[in-house]
Amino acid sequence: MLPYFYQFRETVNKINDSSLSNVLVDLKERMLDFYQETCDVVPQVRSSREVK
Repeated sequence: MLPYFYQFRETVNKINDSSLSNVLVDLKERMLDFYQETCDVVPQVRSSREVK
């Protein structure tokens, strides 16, 4: 018998399945939210301590 984590792996790619398009949109939105919540702000002016 296979270990637990091998029993549920994806065997068919359904990325282009139109019946699952709402799931794809939801996952993309969640990913974008995560990126925005966890991103760092890039300063517009360099620090004086930074090597030039």
